[in-house]
Amino acid sequence: MNHDIDSLTQAWRSHRNSHLFLANARAHLDIALQPFVDSHTGEVQGLGAHLRGAEKLGFEAPHLAHEFAVETGCLTEFVTLLRARAIARFARIAEARSLLLLLPVSRHILDLDGALLKETRNLAAKHKLAPEAICLEPPAANGLIRQDRIDRFVMTARGFGFSHAHDGLESIGTPLQTLYEQGPRLLKLGRSFFAGLHGDARRMRFAASLVDLAHALGGRVLAQNVETEADLRACREMGCDLVQGALIAEPTLDLQTLRRCYDTIGAAALRHGEAPGADPDFLMQEMEVLPSIRTGASISRALEIFRTNARQTVLPVLDPLDHPAGLILEPDLKSLLYTSYGRDLLLNPTIDNHLRRFIRHCAVADIHTPLETLVEISSSARSEGIVITRSGRYAGYLPTNALLKLSNEARLRNAQDQNPLTKLPGNAAIFDHIGKAARQSDVDRAFCYVDFDNFKPFNDTYGFRLGDRALMLFAEISRRKLQNLSAFIGHVGGDDFFLGLAGIPIEELEEVMRGLRRDFRHEAESLHEASHRRQGFILARDRKGQPQRYPLLSCSIAVLFLPRRVRVNDPDTLSTHIAVLKSRAKATQDGVSVCHLGPDNDINSANHER
Repeated sequence: MNHDIDSLTQAWRSHRNSHLFLANARAHLDIALQPFVDSHTGEVQGLGAHLRGAEKLGFEAPHLAHEFAVETGCLTEFVTLLRARAIARFARIAEARSLLLLLPVSRHILDLDGALLKETRNLAAKHKLAPEAICLEPPAANGLIRQDRIDRFVMTARGFGFSHAHDGLESIGTPLQTLYEQGPRLLKLGRSFFAGLHGDARRMRFAASLVDLAHALGGRVLAQNVETEADLRACREMGCDLVQGALIAEPTLDLQTLRRCYDTIGAAALRHGEAPGADPDFLMQEMEVLPSIRTGASISRALEIFRTNARQTVLPVLDPLDHPAGLILEPDLKSLLYTSYGRDLLLNPTIDNHLRRFIRHCAVADIHTPLETLVEISSSARSEGIVITRSGRYAGYLPTNALLKLSNEARLRNAQDQNPLTKLPGNAAIFDHIGKAARQSDVDRAFCYVDFDNFKPFNDTYGFRLGDRALMLFAEISRRKLQNLSAFIGHVGGDDFFLGLAGIPIEELEEVMRGLRRDFRHEAESLHEASHRRQGFILARDRKGQPQRYPLLSCSIAVLFLPRRVRVNDPDTLSTHIAVLKSRAKATQDGVSVCHLGPDNDINSANHER
């Protein structure tokens, strides 16, 4: 056998023609599979196909093999060979019928007729796989590929029952109307978009909005090439549903190495202080587990479900993998049902009354999605409600009235822990931030405590109304000064504030804090009377009732800096350091004291990772 392969290879090197190319492709090329997993649970949701062995045919990259197939007129045979191999390998996985297989589509395939898609469907059927289990990945539009070519391909593929993945969610080349009409199952993000995102508040807000938009369109977001735990954290913060990359698993030819669930996700979350919130429990109480219907079912079956469940007006539609495909609204069926001969037309088996004609796009969200994000998705989707999934599969439905309750719940949560004066998060949110950040050892962190200087004599002199204005002034300056940083701004109470930052070098951090103190001191001068500003102090009585001179209003800032690889498991142990720093900050000339907590510092329950 090896002798035959060697002879085949030698012949190919001497005569590079289509016949020998296909023969060597059968002998040398193979398909590696790479899992992509749920970003919350690590459960495998599908596998991507990757061509391996192109170098054995003398091609430096897989796409060059496609180029040769185009030049020699054997592209259809070549692609059919690769797909047959990919589908056969995928089908050998025990859980294949509940997973998704991503098949890449080169730009050359876009203009082929439906014969290749028909053959792909036949290959899937041969292994008892539904067409919906195949997700095709056409390339993104660019200078070589016009959008209309991709659009035609997608619509043709949908006619065969295949879904598709949209490549390049971060690009703006595809009109939103096109995305809405095409309804991609997956929307892919490249690493260039999320790498280094953690610590950049402005980019994070934009990225999260983009992911929310994808969910409003009914798709799931797949972050590719996730290589580090920092990448994973950024993807989770953005709201990505799925992740794929070296951090989880490399493409492999050995099916025995594939797992059903990868604990990388949960382990990383624990290391960085992430924990499931209470939102899933709340959603389970509010969502309705409505009877659903399959995409291939008959219209009479849909009518029967509505008749049996008199109060149900929305019918979730699922594909064979239990993934949401959209919604059917009872009024849409009734509008035709009550017309002349409407019922006869709907139920006539000789007429094309496919259920897909009545399926509407719907917003889809994972059960771990924060309440605030669900509210944003519902407002942007303008739909009847949101289909809730767990690991991509149908879990329930949130109707409009439940979304209103969610909105009220989100506002109530914020209000309960919000300082009524500054509208900043209070102690519960501050403690939660400290606990998580103290364990997030993959990034530099800073805990900054701000205490006003001479606030009591200021209040005694000018009254609580101006005192409140001073507090609001500091909150406003903090928001303005830190808006482009990954800053958490909280109000501990009274004249004490908390600032949490991440991903900022200690030298830059010190300068930011000094600038913040300088701006507050300058703007707070306007709260004093002109005579006090001229003399630079106010006269007030101390706690013993004795008159004293007090400098104009300012603040002191104590900064505890935790570098990367330093993890504090018990955040309460940070309090001792902060107390010392606050006293030190008030004694310094510039009012800022910084402590660098590293391997040379001693603190209880601190781990210094190597």
